[in-house]
Amino acid sequence: SADKKVTVIADPPIELLAPRADEVHVQATNARFAGLTIGAVDLTLGGVGLVRREADSVEGLLTAVRVPTMLGSPASISSVGLSGPSSDLRAIITLSAKDVQPLASAAVEGQLGQKPTKVTLTAPDKVTVSASGLNVRGTLVVDAGGGLVLITTSPARFSGTVDILRPGPTQPLHLTGIALRADGATLTATVDASFFGG
Repeated sequence: SADKKVTVIADPPIELLAPRADEVHVQATNARFAGLTIGAVDLTLGGVGLVRREADSVEGLLTAVRVPTMLGSPASISSVGLSGPSSDLRAIITLSAKDVQPLASAAVEGQLGQKPTKVTLTAPDKVTVSASGLNVRGTLVVDAGGGLVLITTSPARFSGTVDILRPGPTQPLHLTGIALRADGATLTATVDASFFGG
């Protein structure tokens, strides 16, 4: 991280010998963690086991996140809100339309043979990618493996599934749901505790 600040609170201070802390507040900019590049981190961990790297509670926000994709180039994520104990950490991922559009565009660019000129998002899961008068339609969904996929449905020659994000050895987020809006998307996810030593 280019800039970081960690505040540890233990009451009584002797708790640190346990080693346990009542609260740890982490603030950082330009951080890297588990394959993610994060513009800003602001997390508060409560009831922290310092050796076992676990927390009774985690609350906070990651902003300007870049995550590896199956498409080659990383995805931009406006924010990731985290909450819950480290053993069952949940994430609410917010993407702007500017975050989602390049993902949908890249997912069908190979089939179109050219760079799409327009991407339209429609609630709850519809995507239309346009290029040279051709409209490729599909749905953006989370599959059973926790990955984000685009399922193209028309025209018929474009029907198929394209992986966009997939949990794996370098990906701590296991997606559980998605809701599209004209101005972006909200995804829900669990966070693999093994990335924190849990």
